[in-house]
Amino acid sequence: AALGGVALATIAIGFLISTRMLVQPFQRLAAFSHAVGEGDLGRRTGLGHWGNEVGELARNLDGMAESLSRHRAERLERDRLILETEEAGRIGSWQWVVGSSTGRCTPEFARICRLERIGDCLGFAETFNRVHPEDRDRSQRTFDEFARTGARTEVEFRLIFENGDIR
Repeated sequence: AALGGVALATIAIGFLISTRMLVQPFQRLAAFSHAVGEGDLGRRTGLGHWGNEVGELARNLDGMAESLSRHRAERLERDRLILETEEAGRIGSWQWVVGSSTGRCTPEFARICRLERIGDCLGFAETFNRVHPEDRDRSQRTFDEFARTGARTEVEFRLIFENGDIR
């Protein structure tokens, strides 16, 4: 009976140690990866101080989150500068979502197109119908090439409105 009690105690201690050394760290790593996947780039694992493989993995994951956070901040700053430049230059940009009839546009493009709400954006057909007749063939060739190859491209064109205004 005493030997059975020692065996049971050994199993219990082994279970507690394995839970502390393996299960809990991996639960924390899983929670961390979920949070980062949801956009919480300020989250850290809290396991970087461990001196084993778990600690090395945690330090690498923390470094990746830090790098992503830094890149996100840089991208947001670039986007802010682009928007300021477009506003100052009174130009806008519109992106076609290939394979669909929708597009994405900057607030300045929406203003130029006289859209009532900044979040609105013209679809492909609506935008193309407003392209100045002298710019349509060149624009159509560019759009066709983009649809065929998927290569990033740019095209400048004027827009003409029902009242005859050209922008």
